[in-house]
Amino acid sequence: GSPDLWFAVLWLIVASGDVPHLLPLADQFRAQMKWRCERSTTFMSLQGLPELPTTKVPLGVAAWYVLAASAFSPSGKTEPIRAHITHAKPLIALQALTGYALPSEVQAHVDRMQMLSELLESAKNERPKPPSGFIPKPRKRERLQLQKQKKSASSIKAKKAQQATIPKIQKKHIIQTPRIPNIAQALYQNTIPIDQSKISAAVKEREGVPLFVPIDGPATEATAALALRELPLKFQSYPKKLLFAMASLIDTQRSFKGVALPYDFQAFADEKWKSTKAVNDWSYNHTAYSQIEVAICPQTCRPYSTNWRGVPWRASAKSAFGFPATDMWSVNKHFGDFVCKYEKYPTVDELLVFSHNRFAKASGNEKKTLDRKST
Repeated sequence: GSPDLWFAVLWLIVASGDVPHLLPLADQFRAQMKWRCERSTTFMSLQGLPELPTTKVPLGVAAWYVLAASAFSPSGKTEPIRAHITHAKPLIALQALTGYALPSEVQAHVDRMQMLSELLESAKNERPKPPSGFIPKPRKRERLQLQKQKKSASSIKAKKAQQATIPKIQKKHIIQTPRIPNIAQALYQNTIPIDQSKISAAVKEREGVPLFVPIDGPATEATAALALRELPLKFQSYPKKLLFAMASLIDTQRSFKGVALPYDFQAFADEKWKSTKAVNDWSYNHTAYSQIEVAICPQTCRPYSTNWRGVPWRASAKSAFGFPATDMWSVNKHFGDFVCKYEKYPTVDELLVFSHNRFAKASGNEKKTLDRKST
């Protein structure tokens, strides 16, 4: 590495006061660092990558350029600061020695870029893992290697016998619930927090448990506050619309360098927040319906398919609620489906997650929330 940047590390250590016996030399270290910023040269972008400027300039100018380039970078992805985001604070200290003025909003942009980096890293680390027993499809190279291998009939038979003992869980059973988008949704959409301790291991493995299950209506101050608590402490004081806009940029399939961060982020965040609207997917409209007594068949422990007048249950339900049965949420059905699938009675949190996944994660289903009254 550059000897001048190694000296910058020493200067920052002395200036911090962490080495008391060197503190009297702080002024000499600062003067030497300033001299190096003015006279030592390095690549303009502080790295030699061909897609970035490699012109040799004084160290102080390079530190200024790495920070200031974001203000006039057209694409938002080729900013030099991205390669130095983990040590942006020391670069700002180096730039301050030069006396060159930075464009407005540079410090705020660097802070947002650090936030984007941390949230993206957190999202990638928390990607759901396949459940135990899941056998991924072999990659092309692995398949070619298997084809080239010559195995005896006995070894093939033994392999098949071994695989027969492994439960083959299909990929379609894995329901992924990204954490960051789930928190972002809870900032504007009404939600119910899920107590993770009340979800069994089997349900966690097969369902993918969100932090919050969305329900009809806009978020309240209380539910939004619960969502903010799931973020790192330093982000909790940020405005909700800024956090929501930042979360909208998170894509675990992309690298940090592949995610564009608008320099005029305030306008971007305002536009994102204005275009966001809480939904009401259910037809109940939160009306206070009267209690209806439903006769239960003692042989099936389920309601009769017709009432005592011979009217089919779908017609009876539409008469009582004013909309088709297809727009109703059958909690009893999901309760029974849960029992059949997991061979146990669900907790309230498990039933909420189970029902949410059958609506929000169902292919072609337009309902992404649960009904507020029923929950």
